[in-house]
Amino acid sequence: MSDAVVATGIELRIGDGASPEGFTDVVPELMSITPPARFRNPLETTTHNDGEESHLLGIRRSDTIPFKVNWIVDDPIHQQLESDYNANTQRTYQVAYPDGTTLTFRAAIERLSPVEATPDSVKQLDCALRKAGPVTVAFA
Repeated sequence: MSDAVVATGIELRIGDGASPEGFTDVVPELMSITPPARFRNPLETTTHNDGEESHLLGIRRSDTIPFKVNWIVDDPIHQQLESDYNANTQRTYQVAYPDGTTLTFRAAIERLSPVEATPDSVKQLDCALRKAGPVTVAFA
């Protein structure tokens, strides 16, 4: 039997800016999210004298953090996303799994893109955060 944790119920929380940071706002109508990937680029260090290739690892990097919501234009959190995008505001965000594991990071809204509207669809918004600093992982 697997010990896997179901991701149903994952939340994207927005920090309140207080010290210590509180996470009272949750992005509503979250359809999907890809939590921040963390990686380092390999730097080639192989020389003609080496019998095997060798590498060093570069600086810590991350991809954008894409997420999709059912777009509710009169929702105050969805309005805040729009306002933060326009003002290039950085906030502290937290991805919270149902088992209590959290990934906390600073980010700004990089993309807000309405999803194609078809006769059999709901109004949705593709979004992405651009991380600005390290990710703190806390295990439950």
